[in-house]
Amino acid sequence: MLGEADVDGMLDRMTLPCFMEWLAFGEIEPYGAELDNWRTGQVCATIANVHRTKGKAYKPDDFMPRVGPRRQSPEELTATFKAFAAAHNAALKNRQKAGME
Repeated sequence: MLGEADVDGMLDRMTLPCFMEWLAFGEIEPYGAELDNWRTGQVCATIANVHRTKGKAYKPDDFMPRVGPRRQSPEELTATFKAFAAAHNAALKNRQKAGME
């Protein structure tokens, strides 16, 4: 069934047990986009960890796309807002120093 050009035909011929076997295989040995995302997450986490100053180390999962909304904790929301405010204030100071405001 692998390598077939006629996907609809393959799906017509595939039995439910065969389909379930492929699903189980995908759980044991991820393949496709999920595996590609994990590999990319590994690279991103490595680069981020090399360049971080202090704090918790990044994990590949931190860089993986998420399906559906993710609820942030109050602490995460506070940290995100503080980081945004600090970046905004620094940019504003730089613009003021340059005489742009």
